[in-house]
Amino acid sequence: MSATLTTQLRNAVDGTIETDVALSRYTTWKVGGRADWLITPRTIDGLEKALTMLRATGVPWLVVGGGSNLLVKDGGFRGAVITMHRLRTIDIRSDGQVQVEAGATLAQVIKKGIKAGWGGLESLAGIPGTIGGATVMNAGADGMELGRVIREVQLYNGEDRQRWSHDQCGFSYRSSAFQRDSVVTVVTLALTVGEPAQLETRYKERLAARRETHPYGLPNAGSVFKNPPGKVAWRMIDAVGLRGARRGDAQISPRHTNFIVNLGGARAADILALIEFTRKRVAAEFDVELETEVKIVGEDG
Repeated sequence: MSATLTTQLRNAVDGTIETDVALSRYTTWKVGGRADWLITPRTIDGLEKALTMLRATGVPWLVVGGGSNLLVKDGGFRGAVITMHRLRTIDIRSDGQVQVEAGATLAQVIKKGIKAGWGGLESLAGIPGTIGGATVMNAGADGMELGRVIREVQLYNGEDRQRWSHDQCGFSYRSSAFQRDSVVTVVTLALTVGEPAQLETRYKERLAARRETHPYGLPNAGSVFKNPPGKVAWRMIDAVGLRGARRGDAQISPRHTNFIVNLGGARAADILALIEFTRKRVAAEFDVELETEVKIVGEDG
């Protein structure tokens, strides 16, 4: 880790620069090793300056939004982790176009839209994470995907600012065309007009249904596996008898078998072992290779 780069970042970036930081503080699973740098920009300009410096010096970077849908290995991340939670401006226009900085949470966007009489995202109630992360993975639920209402995405790769139209984004099931060397900075959504009270009712109903069927109160990262074509991941996991299965303090949730929860003392290695065990059992029974929805990064401990 370069002390010179640390000083340069602190002098140039509008935000905070920390070194040797435990990433378990920044992931919803509450696991993960340490990062060489943790950068928390206060502005898009500060984010871009940080990315420019990291690219020029060849330092790898990892962007973390809400920390969901992410598993950081116990050996941590050799490079810079950029947290986006201070970049959360939401601008709702009179025509229903909503421009959102990437660090705003999906919940914040839904609630602010409903209050202003704009809807279309109620089906996504209860999905954790930020707009930036939800855009990259094309987050969805109940047949609705965020990509459907995205009109434009602004990106920065350390050298160039880019604007991608909806068609350029290449949205598909839990996927998009964004590359790992580019960072989503701002997303423009097109919402639909609605009566606030009705939108609020739909949102609360969806949120209650999700809380009824998903594990709350224990650290998790959301759905672990993608649904294979024509199949449902949790049903296959349940069918092979893995509801409640454990590796250390990592457990397949008894409430929803596509979630792995941290019972308190799990390590990333425990979660990884449970993921691989699940994949092998499902492959042996159904001849289907489950693909992880969660992003796995970092080094082994």
